[in-house]
Amino acid sequence: MACDVQSVFERKETKYRLHADQYRAILAALEGRLAPDAYGSTVIKSAYFDTEDRDMVARSLEKPFYKEKLRVRGYGSVAKDDTVFVEIKKKYDGVVYKRRMGMSYAAARAYLDGMPYEEARRTFPAKEELHAACVLREEEVQVAREVDALALRWGTLSASIVTSCVRTAYGPIGPDGFGCSDEDGLRITFDSSLAYCDLRASRRSSSFFP
Repeated sequence: MACDVQSVFERKETKYRLHADQYRAILAALEGRLAPDAYGSTVIKSAYFDTEDRDMVARSLEKPFYKEKLRVRGYGSVAKDDTVFVEIKKKYDGVVYKRRMGMSYAAARAYLDGMPYEEARRTFPAKEELHAACVLREEEVQVAREVDALALRWGTLSASIVTSCVRTAYGPIGPDGFGCSDEDGLRITFDSSLAYCDLRASRRSSSFFP
């Protein structure tokens, strides 16, 4: 729920491209050790924001010691009152730090289009907030201030690219038979059906999730 989400993550990430035989071999090796979490296979959509000249992605491709990204992430089919996450993803010396805020898709669009964070949350509540008071948590307000500061550093940012994939996350097997989603422990994810859309070429930057 938008009112109660983990806002801060720190992890070490390593990514590999696998062919079909390697994927099957890894699944066989995981059997009895790790299992998919309770979400199963989930469609993940990520809209990445950038400057007009796409300076953020250009810097990222240089593989610097420190880099940062701003994105909005949604799961499955996203309606205007569904919860999405506005995230800053930083990588420093090989360690990933992610800071995020949960809010409705409509609130995220309004906020990233210039509306103050607190006003966007009040004006466009997520559907699970409609029948319950949602207090703005201090740590999420702090993340909003960090997003504001990032925008000041880079200048005008707008939705640039949206990516999608089907993700299945594996973790240590819990008492319920599902993989545990403990962010501090081992977590292995498999992404398939990768796709992307250049939002500027398609002139869809104001509505970044299809």
